[in-house]
Amino acid sequence: MSYRKDYIKTNLEKRKPKRSVFAKPWFWICFCIALIAGLIIYLLFFFDGLQVKNVIIKGGSGGSNQTLENIVLENSVIKLFDIKNLKLSTKNILLVNGKKIEEKVLQNNPLLENAKLKKHYPNSLFLEVIERKAINRFCQDQKCYFIDISGVIFQEDLLKDNNLVVLKSVDNKKDLVIGNNVIAKDTMRQITILQKAVEGNFITKIKEILIAKSPRINIFLVDGAKIYFDLSGEDKLDSQIQKMALLLGSGELIGKNIKYIDFRPENRTIVCDNEECAGN
Repeated sequence: MSYRKDYIKTNLEKRKPKRSVFAKPWFWICFCIALIAGLIIYLLFFFDGLQVKNVIIKGGSGGSNQTLENIVLENSVIKLFDIKNLKLSTKNILLVNGKKIEEKVLQNNPLLENAKLKKHYPNSLFLEVIERKAINRFCQDQKCYFIDISGVIFQEDLLKDNNLVVLKSVDNKKDLVIGNNVIAKDTMRQITILQKAVEGNFITKIKEILIAKSPRINIFLVDGAKIYFDLSGEDKLDSQIQKMALLLGSGELIGKNIKYIDFRPENRTIVCDNEECAGN
């Protein structure tokens, strides 16, 4: 009898209908994951509302704005894959690499000192640029270039702007390339401080500044006088500027035909006002 019951039970279990795949929890979990993944892919790559459509430029000159806009748009494109004739790309604002675009903008525009890209959602990019400002002219081999506070040459001075002081360096033997540093940033900063100090103390304007054998700086005034400084340290530079202010404030140089003044010695200042010392 027991055998018969087991036989009937087994056959009944075999005849039970199988559960549909749609009734199984794992199916709906996988379905939800796939749906969410699909929505994310759509939003990231294909949703039109997040595709870059506008570029706003601030700070650039009118003539260069179109060039900047083109660079931003070109580098906003993200290639998904490119296989023979099958290409797929997106300009989704969420995927735009702002740092990369800033680097490209600066690489292609030596006139620019800085560039900052911001995302204005849902589909606009805002690029703010700062143009370099010429503080002097750097000249070598009969060519002059505008140079900024960082020591970067960024444009050739074809008109020979005489309102700017000429900078030269005996150590620079390389070919000049626009966008490159020709004077170290720290040295350029010291020269700027020194230049302002000289212009504030001397009536005669500066004609030329020569970066001689480091750390010597020779300043040539329009009237032919020369001034020698040492840029080997901040403290030493400050000391030389103080000595210059004291010397000129004392009135000792009034009426003298100055050939050169050397502020480099620590405990004294050498003043040459005759042809004999000028030849040494």
